Amino acid sequence: MMPLNKKIYASLVFFALVILIFIFLIICPLLSDIKKDSQDFILQKNSFAELQMRKENFNQLRDFYQSHQEELKKIDNLFIDQETPIEFIEFLEEKAKDSFLAIEISAASSKKSESEKWNFSNYQLSLIGSFSNILKFLEKIETAPYLIEISNLNIKQTKEEDIRAGLIMKVYTK
Repeated sequence: MMPLNKKIYASLVFFALVILIFIFLIICPLLSDIKKDSQDFILQKNSFAELQMRKENFNQLRDFYQSHQEELKKIDNLFIDQETPIEFIEFLEEKAKDSFLAIEISAASSKKSESEKWNFSNYQLSLIGSFSNILKFLEKIETAPYLIEISNLNIKQTKEEDIRAGLIMKVYTK
């Protein structure tokens, strides 16, 4: 038989091994699961906060759109329809007629440079009439409800008293 001291030491060693096995087989996996679950919780909390922020931004954007819808519609009307610019051409013809000018309109080539941020179309106009009427037409074009940039203007006097003006204009499109 074993002496009492050895039995106590053997029992302590046995219980220490059982406790260590318990710690390594049960407590450590539980702690790692808790750590993983807490990280998942933090990720979900961050995702929720991001969704809340997106919802707020969306609501602000919707409110902005609703409060500025009229202005946005006006801005949209500044751009002509690239596929069917009929309204714009009719506008030019009407302003030429009001200015007592003969007008010829044709599409001009338009190369978009890399620095250009907006789509556009070029139009070449040929105007015949008096110099003052050409100036009136240009003033009307300048105050037109479209985004227009005159890139080239040539004015020549014909053999008659009329003036011939040729201009190339860049018109921004949708």
